[in-house]
Amino acid sequence: MEGSERFTDVISRILHSEDEVWSINGPLFLNDKPYWSIHFMRRGVFKKFCEVAIVILNENGEIIREWEVYEKIVLIELMPKLSEKFAVLHSNEMSELSRILKFFQGSKESIHGFRIDTLIQEAKKRGINELVHLLESFIEQLLEIEKDISKVLKYMEDTVRSVDELLRKDEYSTLIRFAQEISFEKEGIENIRRKISDQAHIIFYVVNIVRELGMRKEESRKFIESINAYVSSIRQVRKKIDQMIKTRQFILNIFNERRSMVGKFYKEMLKRT
Repeated sequence: MEGSERFTDVISRILHSEDEVWSINGPLFLNDKPYWSIHFMRRGVFKKFCEVAIVILNENGEIIREWEVYEKIVLIELMPKLSEKFAVLHSNEMSELSRILKFFQGSKESIHGFRIDTLIQEAKKRGINELVHLLESFIEQLLEIEKDISKVLKYMEDTVRSVDELLRKDEYSTLIRFAQEISFEKEGIENIRRKISDQAHIIFYVVNIVRELGMRKEESRKFIESINAYVSSIRQVRKKIDQMIKTRQFILNIFNERRSMVGKFYKEMLKRT
């Protein structure tokens, strides 16, 4: 492997036990400077080799002890490389969110064919102020959900640029930016999820009032049928949103886990060198 003979003398001076094996990777570039990483491994559970220490060398064979340099190189190495598969998944999620946005935009005027303003006018005529307030709150909630979805779509556009860069070349600054953007996406999608849940409470009270007051039997029946169809659609929307949240949480879990591993490897490296 490139660099293994070149750095044999340096490696022999690094403390390691007889049951450990080592491998060397490189060159790895940071700010256009080449570095090599030495991975010390020991057999663990099920006889699988596990990394116990990572040492970074510069082109002169000098051990890198500066945390700022060490962290950047090792984190890039430990993070799984993004694939085209993720880029396709992310693009599909953007398309799905755009469809969800259109669904909520259309729901402001009518719910599965039943016009909300018709029910609002009927409630106003009959002086049912609580129902008017709930329906107006329902529309306001839709507007808030629309804004939140548009905001998340903007975050996702930023993420696309980071993904494209990482597919071409692993860069620490791009990796950190990508993790931040995924975090923004997750927070935004969770906010959408909360507001959809809040909306469900509004729908529950609206349906109860319509049933109790018996507003024009035929209109009441049509409205409840439309609401039921709307609720069914919302359940499907929530499933898709929940999956998006899980995907982002999974990525962030890996990022945080690998970042904590860098700190452990750094302490071990200091002990051995």
